[in-house]
Amino acid sequence: MLRDPVQFQRLDTTSDTLGNVSAGTWANLWADKGQLLLERGREQLAAGRLQGSVMGVLVVRASTETRAITAADRVVIDSVNYNIRSNVPRDRRNGWLEMVVERGVAGTEEAAVVPDSMLWAAGDTMLWAAGDTMRWE
Repeated sequence: MLRDPVQFQRLDTTSDTLGNVSAGTWANLWADKGQLLLERGREQLAAGRLQGSVMGVLVVRASTETRAITAADRVVIDSVNYNIRSNVPRDRRNGWLEMVVERGVAGTEEAAVVPDSMLWAAGDTMLWAAGDTMRWE
């Protein structure tokens, strides 16, 4: 059942001498096994940009480490970054946890393929063509 290798990560923060906190890099916490169940993806046009996201549920064994995961962390599954939206027990026995995860949203580095129906043009210059890959962070 748990066949997907997963890597949990947490964003390191640094502070300067004035106490200002800035984001650093994602640091690996630990690797584990889980089962990713994806739902349908969705695309929307916001601020003139195509934004696509895919939500799913990641099932993992409950442990001290997995219970400490928060929405500020992320998980990497098959080299794809997923934001963690929630982390709740799956059953009353506390043997399993379900994490709602989402990719293709702010905070992760993702890529989306422009569908055939979505061509972007500015005058005579084609910015993206069908099948091209867009990247955002």
